[in-house]
Amino acid sequence: MNENKFIIRLLLVFLTAIVLVFCFVLYVDPFQVFHKPWLAGMQMNENQRYQNAGLINSYLTDPERDYDSAAFGTSASANFSTTNLAGSLGWKKPIRLFLAGGSPAEIRQTVSRAVASGKIKHVLLEMDLWDMNGEYRPADNSTFPLYLYNENRFDDGKYFFDVQVFIEAIKTLFGMADTRNGTPEMLGYWADGDWVKPQHDGLNNKDHVNALGGERLSLTPWTEEKIQSIPYPAIANEMAPLFASLCNKDIDVVLFVPPYSVLYFLEKQKDIYTVIYEPRYILKSIAPCKNIRLHAFDVLDFTADLNNYKDHRHYLLHVSNQLLAWMGKREHIITLENISAYEKQWIDKLNNKPIFSTYPNEPRL
Repeated sequence: MNENKFIIRLLLVFLTAIVLVFCFVLYVDPFQVFHKPWLAGMQMNENQRYQNAGLINSYLTDPERDYDSAAFGTSASANFSTTNLAGSLGWKKPIRLFLAGGSPAEIRQTVSRAVASGKIKHVLLEMDLWDMNGEYRPADNSTFPLYLYNENRFDDGKYFFDVQVFIEAIKTLFGMADTRNGTPEMLGYWADGDWVKPQHDGLNNKDHVNALGGERLSLTPWTEEKIQSIPYPAIANEMAPLFASLCNKDIDVVLFVPPYSVLYFLEKQKDIYTVIYEPRYILKSIAPCKNIRLHAFDVLDFTADLNNYKDHRHYLLHVSNQLLAWMGKREHIITLENISAYEKQWIDKLNNKPIFSTYPNEPRL
């Protein structure tokens, strides 16, 4: 009899703990997955893998916010402001759903979940050639809350018992969460970070630039047969199905290749060819789709000027703004008709354009 009472009490304690955890996470909801803040002064959490799900659930679907468009990508694109997205691309009200360090699989999940809301009529999607090249990594619950992005909404219940969520709920309650950018419009934005100028100045150090100025690549174009043999599993498994789901729908889709500095290519020489011929593979995937276009900028001279970059990959705010302006004017579009000429021009530039810096002058394109 005493054993039965002990078991019942143990079960009651266990159930009480579960209810308390559930109620605590529901009340705080650190990523606003189920509701907008109930805590005064609560802001956006910088853990974008979770926070983007909250933006989609609690903001994108809010009829009062009237979103009609969304921008997706990694930290390379995170300086696209809602103001410039709307002004340059002619959108009504965009939402930013960037994912620093996001894999193609994670970005696909984010795009699909947002588009499923039925609110999105315009999409801007970054095509990071380096991240889509090489080893393919499917989305994994160990690093990405896949359960918040799949089609089964019952899976969202896992949120209440996710250790990461519980920890962030405690941090949020005590004002310790990373909310440095605060609002949905600024989540992931880094252009004004205190650490940007030191990184930029170090990259543009005169001795550093002079040491690089003499370096050149010696690339020769591949044959058509060799190009056709390149596997792109991340595109085949993630981006191509995403393109198919958007193809010829009532959604305007703008793809773009983020222009990394020439210096990054010098450092990553073994993968250069597969990156150069990657846009061709993307173009074949979107060929049947009249509503999808691809912009690329790597042949332009500004990518050799390190004054346009914070580091080897991340371009500064003025570059972000110019990219949007070009895309809004439908400039620098690549197609299957001009891709061979684009590849040749890209190879010629990498072989012949030296790295330089206009620093300390104000950077401009």
